[in-house]
Amino acid sequence: MNLFRTTNLESRLSRRESQRPAVSKRNSRGNVARMSLALAVALTWLAALPGQYSNAQDAQVTRPNPIAPSAIASSDPSTPARPASYRNAAKPTGSWMAITHIYQGDHPAPVDTHHVVYENGSYYDFSDDESQPWTIFDLPSSRVILLDRKRQLRTSVPTKDLIQLAARAEAEITDPTDRGRYGMDAVPSRTSDGQFSVSYADTVYRVTGIRPEMPGLAVEYGRFVDWACRLNVARPRGVPPFARMKLNAVMTSAKLLPAETAVTLTRHIGADRTPAKIRLRSTTTIDRQLTDAMTQRINDAKSMRVLFQEIPWDQYEH
Repeated sequence: MNLFRTTNLESRLSRRESQRPAVSKRNSRGNVARMSLALAVALTWLAALPGQYSNAQDAQVTRPNPIAPSAIASSDPSTPARPASYRNAAKPTGSWMAITHIYQGDHPAPVDTHHVVYENGSYYDFSDDESQPWTIFDLPSSRVILLDRKRQLRTSVPTKDLIQLAARAEAEITDPTDRGRYGMDAVPSRTSDGQFSVSYADTVYRVTGIRPEMPGLAVEYGRFVDWACRLNVARPRGVPPFARMKLNAVMTSAKLLPAETAVTLTRHIGADRTPAKIRLRSTTTIDRQLTDAMTQRINDAKSMRVLFQEIPWDQYEH
């Protein structure tokens, strides 16, 4: 399973539908530059965790989009630092796809399924849930594109903005209590050859890893998870992704793929803050051959990228 994928389910526990803003034709890159939101906006999101939910399934928390364009370094100040293997994959692997099923509690049927397709240096994240966007991590062009299939809209953000936002959080959140709450100083552990875990505050991750035939595939998959977590910093939903980034870096360095991930979230319900546990699980398998259906989805995503109307980043969310 992949560490990023759990956030999509977590977001359902903390997302509220609201009226979408009117569409604007302003240039999205210029709009991102105008979004001079301080890190305090991100802290507003972080401070809302964990929420006091009257029902774990009906969490009502709205969080802003803290894209902060001001750079704090010209290099790649990863949070945490990406392992050298990210930049020096042994051998190209060619195209492949990862199929992730997400489960909640003991329900036998998945609540969502994602296909992550790697082709020519780009990652395509396809959710089977019509309400979720398709995402293109176009690393050769240094952009991440979100495609809203229902509204037929698209938006994008430069990858450097995602790097800068994560770096700002790392640099400006210095209080030990806050860093503990957000998992920024969490230390992953390897309990056995293929077992990993990380815990902080009221969140525990346990991952079972497998070693692929091609070490480069683990590196490529780890790179996807890293960028997906960075996108989750810019689209605040669920829990902060910092601990997941650290755990992913450890697994990528070990050249292992996550096969299954179990996540336990403790949330407090009602005025008396009664603790309640939310259990999420996901499984991931890798297929070296793209199906005709996935090839068609790639072609559809490329068409949507051209045909859908582009709107500024801050107007995409609701």
